[in-house]
Amino acid sequence: MKAKKVLLDILGYISLWGPYPDVDTENISNNIKVLKRTPWFQALMNDEKYRELIVYDKDVRYKIGYPNTERLKRNAHKKRYKKKIQKVLEKKHKHLSKI
Repeated sequence: MKAKKVLLDILGYISLWGPYPDVDTENISNNIKVLKRTPWFQALMNDEKYRELIVYDKDVRYKIGYPNTERLKRNAHKKRYKKKIQKVLEKKHKHLSKI
């Protein structure tokens, strides 16, 4: 993740977009509060295998905290947020199942 951020920061400065945004616990907490209002996220939280990943896994939490909270409030029902979160959850769950 760090190498990806450094590369995106460099590209951001070169292209004048600005640096790649950091994700902190406040972003994650705010986005989880918004997502808890959606039925698809509630279903994920009720599934124990995914709940553990949502609460403790840093990559999953990064993916949850990355979207802009205000934009997420208006569009939490959008399929793209659901797809991104489910994709990282499935990837992590498969990885843990192999161990």
